[in-house]
Amino acid sequence: MTGNCLVRFSGVSYTYPGAAAPAIADIDLEIASGEWMAVLGCNGSGKSTLAKHLNALLVPAQGDCFVDELNTRSEDGKRSARRAVSMVFQNPENQIIAAVVEEDVAFGPENLGLPPEEIRERVRWALDVSGL
Repeated sequence: MTGNCLVRFSGVSYTYPGAAAPAIADIDLEIASGEWMAVLGCNGSGKSTLAKHLNALLVPAQGDCFVDELNTRSEDGKRSARRAVSMVFQNPENQIIAAVVEEDVAFGPENLGLPPEEIRERVRWALDVSGL
């Protein structure tokens, strides 16, 4: 792996339980620091499945996915990928979990186990920079 490679897929395949065919098959991919990449395809072509491997929501059935040089098969790799890679799903309204904006913004830092004062500071900062 090159020194500036942030993401590397090596022979990554994934089949959803009960599916007859893989959603993605034998993917080799490198994304370097500062690089922009678009993933295009028809509905059902595997774009979301590929993206879910970036933050270890899914782990390859075959092959390996490295995020910041850590394999997402390991617990450390999963934890690191989940902290480093954020994802907004197709229907963001399905991700709203609280009735109050502050509580919704605090959800991520709370799940990282941050101290309450740091959570409050991060929530204030996020709301300030976004104008909320």
